[in-house]
Amino acid sequence: TNNGQGDDELEIPTFTPTLGRGLSKEDIGEQAKAEMRRVLEQQEEAKRQAAKNLMAEYRGMISAYLLDGKLRAEQIAALASWRQAHSFTDEQHEAVIKSLGMSQSDFDKIKASAGDSSQAESAPLCIICLDVPRDTVFT
Repeated sequence: TNNGQGDDELEIPTFTPTLGRGLSKEDIGEQAKAEMRRVLEQQEEAKRQAAKNLMAEYRGMISAYLLDGKLRAEQIAALASWRQAHSFTDEQHEAVIKSLGMSQSDFDKIKASAGDSSQAESAPLCIICLDVPRDTVFT
């Protein structure tokens, strides 16, 4: 049947050697390279932001611990554990100490005085502030 349209032939599009929306292989290759560069830049920015966040977290921990100008053995252990868990380097640690206005030797002196603490070494840490002693227990 011709549906009243006459005997016109059906028009078939001709094949062209392009891909996608008329793009050549070279165009697609360039787009793929540009997309890879964009993804790599995003990954690098995410890494920088993650490192910045870790620095801020570590700085906050040290600042809180040093409110009274002292470090306790438990706090030193908590810092070491955190650094190990987050692969936090000595260079990052030193940058945080410097940002707090201290030298590494100042920090080391504070750490060395941890053994002079009058608090009992076996006192349990507070699970919220990681400070000693824990004077409130929720059951």
